[in-house]
Amino acid sequence: MAGMDKSEYLQKIGKILKQRRESIGMSRSTLAMKIGTTYDIIRLYEEGKRAMRLDRLLVLFDALGLPVSGILSVVEKSGENSIRFIAKISVLDDPEYCKVMEKIRLLIETI
Repeated sequence: MAGMDKSEYLQKIGKILKQRRESIGMSRSTLAMKIGTTYDIIRLYEEGKRAMRLDRLLVLFDALGLPVSGILSVVEKSGENSIRFIAKISVLDDPEYCKVMEKIRLLIETI
């Protein structure tokens, strides 16, 4: 994932979500109803065209039966400070965002 910009990260997450949804035979409409959003929002997430808050990502993972691992499990367990951290990095420009994400990736690899 080194060298990816913010949009590439979003596309990668979207691809994972779409593959999982399709593999379990769930429609976008059903997933949208499960998490309280719309078909179009699910489509935008899957296409990597819309960022999501951490709480929405966790709900999506849960609805799709995906394990919350690595950085997501750390954030989920550590509470409000981590949520504020994620909110702050999500507004960084692409070069800074990529630097932070690369550091996180390297930290996760050492766990």
